[in-house]
Amino acid sequence: MYFFLLFRHGDMAFHQFEQGMLTEERLKSAMAPLSGRLPLPLTLEFWERSRANFVPSYQAYVDSILTQVESGAGQP
Repeated sequence: MYFFLLFRHGDMAFHQFEQGMLTEERLKSAMAPLSGRLPLPLTLEFWERSRANFVPSYQAYVDSILTQVESGAGQP
């Protein structure tokens, strides 16, 4: 349930960003609890199992964070 809440919180923040209600800086702040846990095996496992429950644009955003974390660049 914890992982679902992290991803859902990020999903809502991303939706607000897409609608122009949040700045990119605020989006990054809202995503920080999730971004910091994305490299962890249990978080990755949850994401792979549940990613289809989220809209494609959010899936792409989370995947971009993962790519940057894996490359050592940090959060987008």
